[in-house]
Amino acid sequence: MFEFDEDAAEMPDFSALANQLLEQGHEVSPAQIHGCLSAQLAVSSTKEVEAAPVVLQKALAIDVYGELAEQVMKLHALIAQSLADEDYGYALLLPDDDNELSLRVQAMGQWCEGFLSGFALVSESGEALLGDTREIIEDVTAITEASLDEDADAESEGSYMELVEYLRYCVMNLHAMNEDNAADDERAH
Repeated sequence: MFEFDEDAAEMPDFSALANQLLEQGHEVSPAQIHGCLSAQLAVSSTKEVEAAPVVLQKALAIDVYGELAEQVMKLHALIAQSLADEDYGYALLLPDDDNELSLRVQAMGQWCEGFLSGFALVSESGEALLGDTREIIEDVTAITEASLDEDADAESEGSYMELVEYLRYCVMNLHAMNEDNAADDERAH
């Protein structure tokens, strides 16, 4: 059984998690995993950390085990905790700012791909998306194509930061809409 210590919880190191994934033969980015789990937690009523490896297996076709499975469940719990945080503590798992901007932009695109995979897994098939949700999915889809000009400058850095903040807002907004819908459904019954 997985035990999560909220007081000692902090986001895993991007590079360390990337190395663990490679050790298990997975060519998926930690950003993709974070995006996938973020979507699952934002739009699903399933919050159990034990579901995290199953979500990744179904959405990204990867099987994690051992210490990596523990890290994935910890990441799941951290995301759930940050989405419930009244101080809006949710943040994307991306490479640190001291990495090249091109690497961070690539990871942001991978985060978006993971998010879309997770969203597709948990969204109800055939149900029309509400306006805000449709717009968010369209925007995230467009951001997967983000690239960097060869002439990257301070403006490019600013644009990257704006996109990351927008994605953070999108996840928190989807989570809030899902929580509101769940509360409405509960009151109706």
